[in-house]
Amino acid sequence: MKMNSVHMHSQPKSRRLFSIPSLARGFCILLLSAYCTLAAGQVDYSAEASSPFVDPATLDRSIPTPSSVIGHEVGEKAVRYDSLMRYFEALAASSDRIVLKPYGETHEGRTLVHLFITSAENHQRLDQIKEDNAKLTDPRRLPNTAAGTKLIENHPAIALMTYAIHGDELSSTDAAMQLAYHLT
Repeated sequence: MKMNSVHMHSQPKSRRLFSIPSLARGFCILLLSAYCTLAAGQVDYSAEASSPFVDPATLDRSIPTPSSVIGHEVGEKAVRYDSLMRYFEALAASSDRIVLKPYGETHEGRTLVHLFITSAENHQRLDQIKEDNAKLTDPRRLPNTAAGTKLIENHPAIALMTYAIHGDELSSTDAAMQLAYHLT
């Protein structure tokens, strides 16, 4: 009977469940996790932030704050559809930079809206901006590269934010109001 040379020289498998290097790595990860947990416990979450997310001096005082319309601070309690719509309507009424447009209806009969926030000049040419954006998404709609470059140079940045696509996601409503306020 001929034995394979691999079997003749092979060592028996180790009976250890973990190797020393993997145990050391695991111990380091455990220590790091414990340190991070302890460090997180030392943060005073009740203290006011030392600097606000947005400098209050840059905010337009003629734009209503969410709390001035909904009656409480954002995040203090759940904002219902009627309060959200009341705030968006107040925003649209307060500035020529804001347009509120319905685009559909929920299965419960609530109006779905787009809130466009841009300069008054861009509102006047919104259809052209949409058309140019469509051209940029498909280069085959452009006659040449130079036309695409020219569009990019003259095209405003566009950000589509979708909020509250699921009815039980409460924080998205708060985020939508707060972002709309800061963008105006």
